[in-house]
Amino acid sequence: MKLPLRIFAAGAAAAAAALAGVTFASWSAGSAPQFTIASGSLQLSPAGDVMWFDASIAGQTVPIDPDTFLATSGDVLRAGQMFTTDAVGDNMSSQVSVDWTTAPDLPEGVTAEYRVTADGVAVGGYRPLGEPVTLEAAPAGTHQLLIDLVIQYGPDVEDNVSGTASPTDIGSLTVSLDQLRPTKDVS
Repeated sequence: MKLPLRIFAAGAAAAAAALAGVTFASWSAGSAPQFTIASGSLQLSPAGDVMWFDASIAGQTVPIDPDTFLATSGDVLRAGQMFTTDAVGDNMSSQVSVDWTTAPDLPEGVTAEYRVTADGVAVGGYRPLGEPVTLEAAPAGTHQLLIDLVIQYGPDVEDNVSGTASPTDIGSLTVSLDQLRPTKDVS
């Protein structure tokens, strides 16, 4: 059993002695190959204006002027905003999130949620603001996103909640698009 180990040790010693006199100058002679690593990009741009609708009656959406519409209990308002994404590079899975820029002081019973439609296909259902939506890897290029915001005024919300302000003036929203790094199972 010890014989193969001795043979291996003797072989390794002979190989080391043979390489001792060899120089590796050819590895460093001349110029090294040039490698260019380019970063991709992921951009999000609004496309068009925000469109507001009264969706209080099931199956109907009536365009509204958010500056003059007076919300009452039971109202459901929808706002739609198109965005264009420009994706350049590999591993372009991404996450969209819609959240309050500054959390507003909403009247009790008023809720807001959103849904994302990517290139004409809804990505999951409606979700609370702040809960991100993961978009599967899409090929590089330009893509369309629709953010559909729904604001619901519960049955116990005081009538004409807007007072002197518009019912859509309930705070600013931030839409963000962030690249997700792929994860690998290393187990």
